[in-house]
Amino acid sequence: MIKLQELEKQIKDGKLNNSYLLAGTDEALMKSLIDNITDKVLPKDLRDLNYIKLDGFKVSYEDIVNACETLPFMSEVKVVVIYRANFFKSQKEFSESEFKKVLDYYNNTPSHIVLLSYVLLDDKRDKPLKHKGILNIDKKATVVHIDRQKEDRLIREAENIFKTYNKEIGKVELRYFINKVEKNFEIIRNEIGKLVNYTEGREIKREDIDALLPSKSEEDIFDLIDFISDKKPEKAIVLMNDLVFKGENLNKLLTLIEGQFKKLYEIKFQAEKNLNPQVIAGNLKLHPFVVEKLIKQGKKFSFRQLEDCMRLCVNTEKRMKSLSTNVLTEMEFLLISTVRTSSR
Repeated sequence: MIKLQELEKQIKDGKLNNSYLLAGTDEALMKSLIDNITDKVLPKDLRDLNYIKLDGFKVSYEDIVNACETLPFMSEVKVVVIYRANFFKSQKEFSESEFKKVLDYYNNTPSHIVLLSYVLLDDKRDKPLKHKGILNIDKKATVVHIDRQKEDRLIREAENIFKTYNKEIGKVELRYFINKVEKNFEIIRNEIGKLVNYTEGREIKREDIDALLPSKSEEDIFDLIDFISDKKPEKAIVLMNDLVFKGENLNKLLTLIEGQFKKLYEIKFQAEKNLNPQVIAGNLKLHPFVVEKLIKQGKKFSFRQLEDCMRLCVNTEKRMKSLSTNVLTEMEFLLISTVRTSSR
């Protein structure tokens, strides 16, 4: 397995292999890299005849073979892209024998084919080689881990996106924005669009960035509640332990979790009264973008479930004030209990 920097060097030097599997959470970046490889090996005027895209959710072994076996037309190579090839993670799309044939094909890709695929990992804590399918393909193709990007690279990319909007941003504000936004190209692009609309006709200030982007703690708590709503207690516990390892106080985490459930309840209540996000945002002194995000999360819970989750938080707080209890165990039990509640 190689890192992004090594892949970029291979692209720059033109020393490319003929089968790659990219794995990461940033789909926009992986698509961009696949485009860069394609540009390097296939002239644009020949692309219509020598470029095939396959849907990883629907693709069969025969589809892959049929796409690769036909010879390129007026070109030395043909590019075959399998997007969202998550069968390397789940392997549910293929029988064991079919998946073995897919692995063998990656190992014996015809010399006239450049076979490019990418896999979306679950989150930033997910690692490519913990998935058996990706581990196996690492012996056949070049697996590239698209990890978190360095700050300077993200600043350059963000600066270019601002330029496409003909919008200037100060160097201090740009660095502050990058430090605060999630390190994902697609999210960065979306947040820049929101920021440009929000500050139309004036310069971007730090206060504007604060108004649109949640704090890191709020972002982590949002993710944690998402794991609860998706019935993934083990991921919620891993995230909580990560936050504790980074120095977060468990009592503060409990307060933030309880506050998030209260916020979801209030927003859900107002949304049920057919109030639009702008009105709700004004009532709760939140930004409309934040409210829209919370409305979506609130739809994953019923009012009864949110009430039960808030009650569990209050009971946990009472027990945590007792000298005889293990605070970490209580918090883990809370997360498991809220998942059970959200499943009812």
